[in-house]
Amino acid sequence: MRYRAAYIAGALAILLAIPPAGAGAASPAPAGPHVRSGHVQEDPATRAKRAERRRKIRRQLAREVRRNPRVVMTKRFIRKAGHVRFDLPLTVRLNPLIDDDVNTATPPVFAPSDDTFDYTTDATPVADPSGSLAPLASPLLTGSFKLAARFGKTIVGYDTGSIGVEVGTRDIDLQAGSIPLVQPASPCPDSSPALRTGPISISEISGWSRTGFLALAGGRTSLSLYTQWSFSSLRQGDFTTTPGSFTDGCTGQYFWTKKIGPTLPPVPLEMIGTSAVNPAITTDGKLRFLKLTIDDVVLPQEDFAATIHVCSDADPSETPEASPPPGGICTGVSGDDVPIAARLKVKKLTAEVLLGDLPS
Repeated sequence: MRYRAAYIAGALAILLAIPPAGAGAASPAPAGPHVRSGHVQEDPATRAKRAERRRKIRRQLAREVRRNPRVVMTKRFIRKAGHVRFDLPLTVRLNPLIDDDVNTATPPVFAPSDDTFDYTTDATPVADPSGSLAPLASPLLTGSFKLAARFGKTIVGYDTGSIGVEVGTRDIDLQAGSIPLVQPASPCPDSSPALRTGPISISEISGWSRTGFLALAGGRTSLSLYTQWSFSSLRQGDFTTTPGSFTDGCTGQYFWTKKIGPTLPPVPLEMIGTSAVNPAITTDGKLRFLKLTIDDVVLPQEDFAATIHVCSDADPSETPEASPPPGGICTGVSGDDVPIAARLKVKKLTAEVLLGDLPS
């Protein structure tokens, strides 16, 4: 009986705790920001105003940099730029424009390049063309590439004055000189190779990127470029009387192959050097911000493994070196795409870092 009374009392308490229908209903939530787990969710209008405010501050920061590049080294600028995730567009130009004569009517020209990188192989035997891989070359490097200095990312040296920011690379537009690829089994009297590249076009490879570090106030800088190479090769020999039939030999004549198509993995160009604040107006009216120096003698560079793909078969069109390369690409389906295991190291590079996203 005692248990029955306790049961009835508990049931009555539950029933009394339930409000009648239509009574005590919760009032609707007030309009405005919603609080959930300590986080305030902004409404779309507030978010739009905040985004527009940040865009306005970014434009203001860009104007300040154009007026005085040294402003990027001030704490006020760094705080404001980091708050709005400001990206400072920069162009790294390897060859400065110079006025090479006293005639002001003639346009400026790019200075001759002294920038080089080392290409090395282990000189392994090759079947076609018969010979071995050329062991070493140091081709010249020219052109430019773009950087974005990301103030919304990690900033180093804020309190020491040696300020550095993370940078991303893009829009790579570099060119390299010819590289000997294969030395013939019986060396030619003039030591000329059996196969070599034509001029090499170096561009970025989509979907592959790696950040670097740029010392805005001068100091240690590191850059990483993931690149894709495009070129036609030149094979030494001559075509026989049979159409399309090519014979290797030390003839002194070179004939074009097709162009190598896009290949993976990317070809890395990584470098460590120093930057120095050097603001000036260049010959073509651009605003120089920094000078960048890479020197393997002063600061030894690492070499990196790379696979260089080449087209090895002289094209049946019998196009000589003096003529433009033939159209079309080789893809390895017919066996004329030869992969070469090599190592690459930037040997020497001096460049000007210009403000802005400049055309190549």
